[in-house]
Amino acid sequence: HYDYAGRVTHGGFVGCLDRVSEKFSVTNQILYDLGAVFYIRTTEPQCLMHLDSINNITGRGRNAYKTSLSPGGSSSGEGALIGMRGSPLGVGSDIGGSIRSPAAFNGIWGLKPSTKRLSMARCFAPFEDTYPETIGCALGPMSNSVDDLELFMKNYVAAEPWKYDQDSLPIPWREVPTPKPSDLTIGIVYDDGVVKPHPPVLRALKKVEEDLKAAGVNVITWDSHKVYEAAEVANAAYTCDGNYSAFNRLSASGEPLAPLTEHYLTFGKGDKGLKTLELQFYTHTREVLRQEYLDLFNERGVDFVIAPTYVGTAPKTSEIKYWGYTSLWNILDATCVTFPTGVFGDKSIDLKDESYKPRNEYEAYEYGIYDPEASDGMPVGLTLAGRRYCEEEALKASKVIADILKV
Repeated sequence: HYDYAGRVTHGGFVGCLDRVSEKFSVTNQILYDLGAVFYIRTTEPQCLMHLDSINNITGRGRNAYKTSLSPGGSSSGEGALIGMRGSPLGVGSDIGGSIRSPAAFNGIWGLKPSTKRLSMARCFAPFEDTYPETIGCALGPMSNSVDDLELFMKNYVAAEPWKYDQDSLPIPWREVPTPKPSDLTIGIVYDDGVVKPHPPVLRALKKVEEDLKAAGVNVITWDSHKVYEAAEVANAAYTCDGNYSAFNRLSASGEPLAPLTEHYLTFGKGDKGLKTLELQFYTHTREVLRQEYLDLFNERGVDFVIAPTYVGTAPKTSEIKYWGYTSLWNILDATCVTFPTGVFGDKSIDLKDESYKPRNEYEAYEYGIYDPEASDGMPVGLTLAGRRYCEEEALKASKVIADILKV
């Protein structure tokens, strides 16, 4: 869905199969000028708004480890291709977890920068004549190492995208030192207060905490803050136009809705959309949350937070519905690096707690779909989240974590 000159760029919509791009998107042009070799464009879900992958053009995307499972989404094909070593480097986009879930599910690295650090000019999105100002989308690199993420960012930003895209921020790349483990204070999220993670994720969090502590990192348990409220703001923002743009694009062909498209279209107020006053209310709530989280980082003396990317490993196809572990950081516009932990699901020890009493409907659903057999052998990816526009520091801290975990 990034315009590629002379090629069809359809964004996952059947009705746009005759849309041939006249020019490269700004990001594609920058990469081309830097010497990138384009040889494939990868698949995505209908509407670009699933943490999964299916559309009515190329069909279903598959996970790099088990083809019966989801590759995540919406940068789904990119995550799977890089995970199976079919590409060393690619670009994803993320408005609710669309870089981070494919990275986690396919055992690779992904960077979701803060918005407007990379250009989205001439990126073909599901929003046609509307703009979801309350929540922004960010482009970012996906790769098999943190070094490649840094290589991408350093060279991309040096090309000064703000000269070609009025929406890109003129923030040059900063050279920052790699911290010593003892210089880092990291909070660990074991539960966001909405949905309890599945056993493989809890085991990975515990191992990461133990390894970081053994290396000298100061680790604390992060008490989650208003995640449900943040997720509700995000959901309302996704459908703030009353699904006007999505329905326009879908109706152009009359294509059938994928199951998770139907789910996405019910987010927030669904087809009702948001009135101006409601939009202002949600935007105000977002700003309050951003300040509260900044205050919490400062009060708790935390440099970064490590959290689940999703409640579990890659789920079965068309199952994933809860985005809270990722959409929280979109509402906050935080810098996020998703990384492999070296931990894999193990059906012999990651047993399902049949006696667990769900706290809400989200948890009842997501905990209910945990399948130790399906999760067996699947990678667990976690996410390092930091302050806004701290991509340089987040990548350096991620290098320290990579060295400690040997991933």
